[in-house]
Amino acid sequence: MKRFISKITVSLLSALLLATVANGNAYAEFVVPTIKLPGIVQASYPNFEHSVKLKVLQNGKQGYRVKIKKKGKNKLFNLSSSDSYDIKGGNYKLIANFDTSGNFLDGTLQIKGKVKTEAGTAKGVLMTATLGDFAFDGTLLGWNTHNIVCNDIINDLVGGDGCTQNESVYIDLEKSGFDPTSKGFNSKGLSIASVPVPAAVWLFGSGLFALAGIARRRKF
Repeated sequence: MKRFISKITVSLLSALLLATVANGNAYAEFVVPTIKLPGIVQASYPNFEHSVKLKVLQNGKQGYRVKIKKKGKNKLFNLSSSDSYDIKGGNYKLIANFDTSGNFLDGTLQIKGKVKTEAGTAKGVLMTATLGDFAFDGTLLGWNTHNIVCNDIINDLVGGDGCTQNESVYIDLEKSGFDPTSKGFNSKGLSIASVPVPAAVWLFGSGLFALAGIARRRKF
């Protein structure tokens, strides 16, 4: 009887975990590119995926400003590689400031739109963050993101109380030779903005595996 109850407990917890993490609409599989720059967090799920356009502008006498906005129709919130939600009226805006020598100073990220999910409808600002450490290799730009604030529905969807951990945003450009000091530089690219999964989800997962281990030991 104890063995039977343990199996039921593990099965129920497994179903609950899957319902919490895989709570999206079915789309063609989107695999986060294996992109990593020195000092920048690896991009992961969940994430916001946007086609964007980059433009470098003169920022007075202080230096240069890189403005990255939405472009194209692939605006998705990817909960996993197979579960995604459309972002209606998506508005992606990343601003990064550089000095006259091309050194990164500061920046912000904001993603707006409307997302209908099983947890409810998220409208308005979906995510904001400040930009931290910066790195690039000519075509790939990456920032660590801090002070992340997510819409309550997005928080509920990933199973936590708040997106407060650090993550990253990557811009994979079509054009090589990125120059933050060239006000005529323009390029298109794909942006992947990772959203942290609150610690509670990982703790839940750890508890699930621990229970599975206990049930396995009891079986023998």
